[in-house]
Amino acid sequence: MTPGTRVRLVSDPGRQGITTGKSRSRGGRVFWQVTFLENSQYISEKQLEIVGNEVDDALDLFKRSKFGRSRDLRGAITHIRLSGRLADLIYSMETTNTDFYPYQFKPVLNFLDSPSGGILIADEVGLGKTIEAGLIWTELRSRYDTRRLMVLCPAMLREKWKLELQRRFGITAIIMGTGEVLQTFKDYKAGNLSDFAIVSSMQGLRPNRGWEEEQSLANKVSTKLARFLTENADEEPLLDLLIIDEAHYLRNSESMTSRLGRLLRDLADHVVLLSATPIHLKNQDLYQLLNLVDEDSFNQIQVFDDILEANAPLIRARDMVLRGNVDVGEFLEQLNEAKAHTLLSTNRQLQAILDAPPESNDLQSTAYRSELAHRLEIINLLGRAVTRTRKREVTEWRVIREAVPEIVELTQAEAEFYTKVTDIVRQYCLERDAHEGFLLVTPQRQISSSMPAALREWQRRKFEHDAIYEDFGEDVDNIDDIGPLVQTLLENANELGDLQDLWDNDSKYKRLSTELKQYLKDHPKEKIVVFAYFRPTLKYLHERLSTEGISSMVLVGGGAVDKNEAIEQFKRPNGPSVLLASEVASEGIDLQFSRVVVNYDLPWNPMKVEQRIGRIDRLGQTSPKITIWNIFYADTIDARIHERLYMRLGIFEYALGGLEAILGDEIKKLTIDLLRGSLSKEQEEVRISQTAQAISNLRDEEERLEQNANNLIAHGDYILHQVKAARELGRWISGEDLWIYMRDFFNTNYPGCEFRQLNQDDLNFEIKLSDNARFDLDGFIKANRLTGQTRITQAGAKPARCQFKNQVPQKRITEYENINQFHPLTRFVSTSIQERLRQSEIVHYPAVSLHLNHKEVSALAPQDYLFYVERWTVKGLKDIERLVYYAKSCKAGAAFLGEDDAERLVNAAAKFGTDWLSAANEVDTSQLVPTLEECMDAAEGDYAEHISFLENENKDRADLQEKTLKLHLERQREKLLEVFRKHEEKGNKTMLAPTRGKIEKMEMRVKDKMRLIEEGRKLQHYKEDVCLGIIRVA
Repeated sequence: MTPGTRVRLVSDPGRQGITTGKSRSRGGRVFWQVTFLENSQYISEKQLEIVGNEVDDALDLFKRSKFGRSRDLRGAITHIRLSGRLADLIYSMETTNTDFYPYQFKPVLNFLDSPSGGILIADEVGLGKTIEAGLIWTELRSRYDTRRLMVLCPAMLREKWKLELQRRFGITAIIMGTGEVLQTFKDYKAGNLSDFAIVSSMQGLRPNRGWEEEQSLANKVSTKLARFLTENADEEPLLDLLIIDEAHYLRNSESMTSRLGRLLRDLADHVVLLSATPIHLKNQDLYQLLNLVDEDSFNQIQVFDDILEANAPLIRARDMVLRGNVDVGEFLEQLNEAKAHTLLSTNRQLQAILDAPPESNDLQSTAYRSELAHRLEIINLLGRAVTRTRKREVTEWRVIREAVPEIVELTQAEAEFYTKVTDIVRQYCLERDAHEGFLLVTPQRQISSSMPAALREWQRRKFEHDAIYEDFGEDVDNIDDIGPLVQTLLENANELGDLQDLWDNDSKYKRLSTELKQYLKDHPKEKIVVFAYFRPTLKYLHERLSTEGISSMVLVGGGAVDKNEAIEQFKRPNGPSVLLASEVASEGIDLQFSRVVVNYDLPWNPMKVEQRIGRIDRLGQTSPKITIWNIFYADTIDARIHERLYMRLGIFEYALGGLEAILGDEIKKLTIDLLRGSLSKEQEEVRISQTAQAISNLRDEEERLEQNANNLIAHGDYILHQVKAARELGRWISGEDLWIYMRDFFNTNYPGCEFRQLNQDDLNFEIKLSDNARFDLDGFIKANRLTGQTRITQAGAKPARCQFKNQVPQKRITEYENINQFHPLTRFVSTSIQERLRQSEIVHYPAVSLHLNHKEVSALAPQDYLFYVERWTVKGLKDIERLVYYAKSCKAGAAFLGEDDAERLVNAAAKFGTDWLSAANEVDTSQLVPTLEECMDAAEGDYAEHISFLENENKDRADLQEKTLKLHLERQREKLLEVFRKHEEKGNKTMLAPTRGKIEKMEMRVKDKMRLIEEGRKLQHYKEDVCLGIIRVA
């Protein structure tokens, strides 16, 4: 052979090299020296073949029995998965520090299908909306390399968001005030910043009313931020994703908080709103939130009525399909009725079903019916705007609530004290029109919490005017002047009761102490949460428990103690056994490691009780049963509230859901009647029962309205099936996938790299790259602005310690650097391979023969199988890629394996298969080619059907986007023209030209977007072989 001849190994065609021209003879055989990337070797002439200029496809190689190795199949699949474009791969699965709950991926998949790039997640409290938002961000990072995140939330939740983003998603977020946010946005616009993660409060960033016009506000930082956002509203987005938590705070469109949300939404590519708002079509709050998600589609509240009318027949058809008893004629009748509505009259996806209606035989299949129901749901693209999961739907999490009432009999001294204070308060309320805010914090409510704590506080503080309602953690406005009541109580302090007597004979505390001691004796490692709404009660309990040797800690709002640090301290095995907490302090904290809640006092608003219970009855609670222990005095208003309101409504046993808004008014009315009037015990019971009935009626109506809104929310079964299938079939990238992908790449392309495994049981390595590898990686990192994200490129003799684990790290700096799908090394390898593929190099040999142990696919019979894997790529308004798998036994007359079984077989072979080097000698491939061609023919037919479906979906999406973009143009033009007219009226001539320029710029941007929509209307698509071959299962 002449020097420079390109050759490959007969036994491993994927391994190619160049001859040097040197040869040796031994035993009658000739050995030629071949230079491979990693070394030079003398190879027998019979084991070499010359690589010609002709390009053999996978089938040609199979016919000639030219098989590659297991690394070729494994590398090809992993590389395509890392592209970030596979539609059926969930990139956020198994990559975050969260437990797996299928329902939490419903918002992820709905979000990816949302035409507006936004979604409202309205799951009930405790189901993990924070996690769902984090999974969406992780998915965006994987698919689109997004780098700019902002979380807007109430001030009390900022620390929680910062902690959760770091701990669960590996995101180092910074809590920023208004000035810092403004500077960050300016730095990004100037090109000085490429990525950031911000957490800010609504209260801190919102501008003052009048910020647009009043010159006196011009120098306020919040005004500067609002004006900056307004000026840049038609520029490129500043944010990849905006997350707004507790989004119901934005429901009033006239509020400055809502205005802030709108300003930020206009500069965000994507938006996720989180709120437990009940979902029904008569809900004004829901409309306001969806208007923020997609202003162009939800541009007026009447749109709900249109959607309801258009979707009604679609929902009836969908429900028929899901029930399984389908009359095809009736089904088509419903679809024709839907097609007659103006909203759906041009819908191509609906027409496609009508053109090829299901046969009766098709409808016998559960899988077919589920897919058909899904097709009906995605016809309404607006249905992707909101997703909701309720606790009752989550089968993975069923916690039983056990309510234990502790009715404490009043001692004579306590009864007298209670009666005297209650009489004084009621007399005061009768004489004056007391505001309900005052009634929340009245001394009568304080003594219901703790009599000795209340009396001691009155004597110590002598009713400091601004302190009483602060003790309750309630943000009460317009409180009445309580001077006369204070004076009366102070004047009668000695007659009301004796502090020492109440302290020594505190019947309520004695019951608590006795029960706590016994419980902690039986369960010494348990943690108990005690709630009270009066801060002095918490301090009082802390003092008394300490003297009895029961370790406790107090958590109240507005304290100097960091809330998250306090919870971590409480959570530790050697931490306090009891947490004494107020409502405000408990907002936004997770205490699911505890299974006992003690209500030392009872708020009269059931939602307050629900919020307390919700601290432990939430995602992550491992106990099958939680205990809610309620302590209250017998024969008091609290006792009657418990019996007539709480027990009747089942407050302690069942979650209330999102009833906070509708409960508020009823509870205020009840409070006023109980404290303002001189009602007898019997009259109090009647009044409380009336409230219970009113709330029950409201709850039933809310449930009915929510059930009627199922045309706005997609049926979840199909999506949940997709999620479960993705996990079961391994449609995610593991640490082992990454390790093998890297190893094969560096062994082939960069000789001299060292990967030393530290322990065979894990994927921890010491990595030392060759000089060439380190140089190229360093250049890639600088070019892609990834500096500071890895220690591997640092020069020196000491190797870098790394672990291949496709999860985000909980800490930024650890002993082992975490190599995941976002790591610069992964991106470098993926980009390098992609570049070689563009140059038509064969990176992964497309035909393989493998052995697979039967235990890896025990559901399949042990025999030989042919397989074929194809990649389908579609580019339109949304780019989609799919890997499709076909497999068939080599036995004559065998049927195709099911789609899932084929995928399971090939993925198992890629992960666990070994090289079958003797396949060429043991199998007559010429006899198997017709069977393999059957697989390829099946793929051809499925591909045509797939493209037809996507063409209809893509054109419908284009129609919708064009329509909403035109509406957006009209609305924005009208706003700017209004600004122009105001400047004309005020004689601000200097502002006319800039405003006219804004209009022209905005029109130009809309025109460019229209052009992109038109270009995306026509699908571009192609398919290509990934790999084919034979697998011997034995």
